[in-house]
Amino acid sequence: ALADAPLSDEIDLLSCQAGLDPVKVTGYMGNKFMMLGWIERQIPKDAKTVLDAFSGGANVAYHLKRKGLKVIANDLLLFPYHVARAVVENSHETLSDEDIERILAPNPNAGTFIVDNFHGYYYTKKVLAWLDQVWANIQKLSGYKKDLALAALGNTVKAKSLYGQFHRSKINLKADAGGFKESQLTSIPISSMVESFKRYANQLNRLVFDSGQECKAFHGDAVEAVRKYGADVLYLDPPYITEFSNNDYEYSLHFVEGLMNRWADKELLDDNRRSYKSRTHYDRDSIRALIENLASESRGKYKTVIMSYRDHAFPTEKEIRDIFAERFGQVRVKGMDVEYGIVLGKGGEGKNGRELLFVASNSRQAPRSIASAGVSNCHTAIPVEVSLKVKDGLSAEAIDLNHNAGDPQFGFIMCRAGTNRNGDHFTPDELAARYTTAINKKIDLKHSQELTDIVGGIVAADFVEDETGGRVECVGELYAAEAPAAALAYKLMKKGIISQVSMECDYETGECSICGKTVTNKNDYCLHLRKFKGAEYQGKPVFEILHGVTFTGLGLLDRKGADDNARITQVASDKAGRAEYTTSGGNSLEDVKNEHETDEQREEAAKKKDAPGGGGAPPVDDKARVKELEAENKDLKNQVLE
Repeated sequence: ALADAPLSDEIDLLSCQAGLDPVKVTGYMGNKFMMLGWIERQIPKDAKTVLDAFSGGANVAYHLKRKGLKVIANDLLLFPYHVARAVVENSHETLSDEDIERILAPNPNAGTFIVDNFHGYYYTKKVLAWLDQVWANIQKLSGYKKDLALAALGNTVKAKSLYGQFHRSKINLKADAGGFKESQLTSIPISSMVESFKRYANQLNRLVFDSGQECKAFHGDAVEAVRKYGADVLYLDPPYITEFSNNDYEYSLHFVEGLMNRWADKELLDDNRRSYKSRTHYDRDSIRALIENLASESRGKYKTVIMSYRDHAFPTEKEIRDIFAERFGQVRVKGMDVEYGIVLGKGGEGKNGRELLFVASNSRQAPRSIASAGVSNCHTAIPVEVSLKVKDGLSAEAIDLNHNAGDPQFGFIMCRAGTNRNGDHFTPDELAARYTTAINKKIDLKHSQELTDIVGGIVAADFVEDETGGRVECVGELYAAEAPAAALAYKLMKKGIISQVSMECDYETGECSICGKTVTNKNDYCLHLRKFKGAEYQGKPVFEILHGVTFTGLGLLDRKGADDNARITQVASDKAGRAEYTTSGGNSLEDVKNEHETDEQREEAAKKKDAPGGGGAPPVDDKARVKELEAENKDLKNQVLE
């Protein structure tokens, strides 16, 4: 079996087995070499084709070729294009020893373009003349041999540069050049350049193999590539625009890129770096526009889109998730803590960060809702937590309410990650991908299909990460002006009388936590789910992992939630007369145990209260008070339902 991760940087490319050993193709800016296994694990097992739209150093594209996928590699820049043609598209051709010797042979007709334009900026005059000579000799080659040679030449000058980049020249050099060993800023022996070229040529040769798939490499704009080429999976690795700096690939590698065609289509600038106008410069606005265009163009053409980005960047994690959520049915976000090798920001800020993977996919099939299908085979009801503020209206924890809205609003936690008392299990990834399905869903009295029972709607939703895995928070609006029942429901909620509040949802498939069986109909439940769901089997909790969740609404008076005892209870009050309420149901299996213990503690505390005449408040007849409240509750509910 091939190794996944971590991948060692110590692999000897001269002794590796082509197509088998995990190797770094190119030490390119922002390369994902140490994350290859992590990225691969996000690709669906049934995927056959992948488009890598920003192929860069070709590490991801080559890794996926090794895994047997048909890979299409694309990049705007020529150097990455030649690298991808050399080791991704190419399946058989290599440079012979004779080819390498001819490339390094003297050529009196090579011309002096590089010497004339870059002497005094980079390297020595001898090295620049050597580059003129080698480039001219490479032009005599064709096909993949030419790609291999240009890739080796690009790797050579990149290796003989400061940090592998050309953001500095001798013109603006402030420090002592002696401290920069064998770079474009120092004097490098020709023998060292020759040795490096031979080494890189042989390394690239070792990477050539036939995977049995017809892989391709293209040179062009990423958005155009996404529009033009279809595949099962689209992988995106755009430049990162962070709080600390931005990654302008053509700016940093302008000398390598220009060398590929000896600046044939470039207008050299009279600046300190002798560069040209970069096509890969982005700011906060333009990078957002790029990502939005990529997301829009990929919709309908790719089953899965995977995009790499990082924290402390623009757009933010939430903004990117929202961009893809608008265009795809599901969005998952994965994170990995990393230490970046090169950080050009002030003081090295941003060196330690978190790599993010956004995984967007289309829903396999739109789940049937109660309204459209009458009865769903995969359906569940769950109590939810409501947060009210009597004086100022109602509010959720993470979503600001619109206090200027004409209709009263209230906040509630639609769902939490974990297992509820029904034995329904919601994963954080599922909630993060599906929370937007709650928006514009109805709020009714008891999950009724009668139009007159609708008292409001859900106007906002968000996924909030927390220590338990995450939760979906929503804002509901009650149509108090239009529906008398809504006004009465609002009053009942403020008084804490409405206690049977529940969320309902449909889901496409359920998965057994014990045997892993996947079902699309509850009639097909395995023995574990049929007999033990919400309980234990041989000491292990039995629950159903829900996939493809669609939230279908909120019921205020429903008695069929995951917990018949879930009631809204007052938990806080202040001098301003405000009170907050929250349900006690819908939590994890562990919470059930804790809550039971809490009830016992309350009973014990009640026994220890002051007896009549003992200086404390007189004892309350709890049973009588409960009957009194239940009678009041029943009368008010009958008023709503009449």
